[in-house]
Amino acid sequence: MSGIDYTPLQQSLEAENWRKADKLTLEIILRLANREEAGSLNVESVEKLPCAELRKINELWLKHSDDLYGFTVQKRIWERVNCKTVDDEIWTDFGWCVGWCGNDRKWLPYEEIGSSVFPPIGHFPVASRGYLTLDLDTGGKVFIALMEKLEECSRANFN
Repeated sequence: MSGIDYTPLQQSLEAENWRKADKLTLEIILRLANREEAGSLNVESVEKLPCAELRKINELWLKHSDDLYGFTVQKRIWERVNCKTVDDEIWTDFGWCVGWCGNDRKWLPYEEIGSSVFPPIGHFPVASRGYLTLDLDTGGKVFIALMEKLEECSRANFN
């Protein structure tokens, strides 16, 4: 393991402080990818993320959200929406399914994400996009890279 202290993330999840946990998740992922200074992930950095660390983060989210949130929850939703490619319509469909888009299918600013009392299944972690903005060119590609990484990790016993 990386020596990362997961206690703050665990405590935020236990307290159901999803937005704080989301930000902590992104901080951890950026640290694992050595992208703290950049402040965002790119496809290449996602490909190098260690499976054991992704497993730890995912397990914490699953455990403390009663399986409502986590990377693997998002992966299942993504597979139902499309699975292999991304374009504006597919990315928006996924965003709508997890509550990152409003009913008008327009992307919500991060400040509005998670503001509902009962965020939809798969809503968190928003950090799965690699940063807390929403554009297709970066967010969608990073998200797909993470879904592919999860698939790779599942072949190595990632649950």
